[in-house]
Amino acid sequence: MQDYRGRVPRNRTNAGQGTSRDRKPFVRPNIFLSFILYLFTTLFIFSFILLLVLRSAGVSNVIQNTDILYYLEDVAVDGHDYYIVDQFNNMPFSNTELTLVDIEDFIKTDAVTNGINSIVEGYAQAFAMGNLEHHVTMDEVIGIANDLHDEISAAFDHNMTDEDIEYLVERLDDLLDFNSLTIGGLMDDFEMDMSIPLLLLSPALRWLIGSLCVFLLIAIFALRKDNIPEASFAVGIPIVLAGVAAFITGMILDSVSHTPDSFFQRFERFLEAPVTQIMQLGFAFTAAGVLIIIIAKTFTWANR
Repeated sequence: MQDYRGRVPRNRTNAGQGTSRDRKPFVRPNIFLSFILYLFTTLFIFSFILLLVLRSAGVSNVIQNTDILYYLEDVAVDGHDYYIVDQFNNMPFSNTELTLVDIEDFIKTDAVTNGINSIVEGYAQAFAMGNLEHHVTMDEVIGIANDLHDEISAAFDHNMTDEDIEYLVERLDDLLDFNSLTIGGLMDDFEMDMSIPLLLLSPALRWLIGSLCVFLLIAIFALRKDNIPEASFAVGIPIVLAGVAAFITGMILDSVSHTPDSFFQRFERFLEAPVTQIMQLGFAFTAAGVLIIIIAKTFTWANR
């Protein structure tokens, strides 16, 4: 009986030792490979943050801070009679007398700038696909105008119907000739290369960079998949680094834009909103990365 009792613990011990020998030890990946992955992942996440800022504060911020009244006055007829104002005030549904200031205020409303931003994104997407003949269509403008129904109704002091919206868009087409507003035509008219701005505003570029960020983060995790807490910790590092880099970049731009005689000082009003968003997104990514690291470390300590 004693021998039997003595053999049972011995067999259990041997089984435990066999399990211990079969378990694969965690092997850290190559340091150089890890460094390269961290570097490129950080750069791509940082680039993605900047593209997000351009998406949300790019076109809208430029419109908000541009002296549109100055450009509207360039179309004055006979020095005092404003052609654009007359066109709007003579529309059959207009119950008010619009001025150039009213038109500028209307264009600078959030809803209108968002509508214009969607049109610009369409141009940017087409440019990314190599379509230089792309132009805004009447159907697209009608769709945007329907979304702006309340704003347009308030501007004309009239509850706009679908027929009124279509009439308004037709008159805009007469003024601007949508078919002529192709990407190639605009580049020729303004005698400037719009390649880089349109490419940076392209949704396709954001999707590409965002997808690369996800792929690289998965690669970092996969290299350490045998140790989930360690893998999670590694994923958090480039997110934190990119967030910190974005936050510091925002602080530097904010500082130089308020420095007298600085090159960036002349663009202060254009930089204010984007710089704020860069810092906000930088803080958000840093916080997300730190949270991932804390959770990973918590599981590591709990398993010891």
